[in-house]
Amino acid sequence: MAKSDPATIQIHSLPGIPLIEKGDNLCQLILDAIEANKLILKDGSILVIAQKIVSKAEDRLVNLKTIKPTALAIEYSVKTDKDPRLVELILQESKNVIRYRQGVLVVENHQGLIMANAGIDHSNVEQDPENDWVLLLPENPDESAASLHNELLRKTGSKIGVIIFEIIGPYFRSKNLIHSNIKKAFPDIDQLKLNRITMMMWNNYGRVFAEYMFIRDFRFGKLASNIE
Repeated sequence: MAKSDPATIQIHSLPGIPLIEKGDNLCQLILDAIEANKLILKDGSILVIAQKIVSKAEDRLVNLKTIKPTALAIEYSVKTDKDPRLVELILQESKNVIRYRQGVLVVENHQGLIMANAGIDHSNVEQDPENDWVLLLPENPDESAASLHNELLRKTGSKIGVIIFEIIGPYFRSKNLIHSNIKKAFPDIDQLKLNRITMMMWNNYGRVFAEYMFIRDFRFGKLASNIE
């Protein structure tokens, strides 16, 4: 999607991606969105794909109502004040418990990532009256990315990079402070909107941090012609 000038970087969103369901062909949906937005994949382009849609396509949704917690999960649920069924899934998705306290269970997942709740998402998942859904990380994100890369190469002939990303930052301790301050300002805010505002704050922090090392170049106009 980049111009021919190797010193130029372009960043595009892809409007038009529908809500993802089990078994959806992500490669084809992405190509359809690229065509609809009049973009072109070229060698060296990089696709950054949210973990959530990969997990959904790979049927990583789990209904907590189907989970029976073990004695160990119940023990940790008492120590952390978490749903024992959720704790059971966290333990299943992890190889080590790193630390825990009230409201927090930090683990090392099977990919070696240190994160709260093994990256399992509960608050941002669409629910219905009959079920209590949570969304797990992709079982093997490297394989998922490689599979998308190979299918895109086969269909387009372009050698591109594929990154599946998940933002870990909101699970740090400061997330609790952010939530507390927002709730003080907006006592009636719903959980989904609270999570969205928190995510926007972390995204903004990341953008500022990424630009910080280039401040001198921005200041003196050295990068002005290379950013769109």
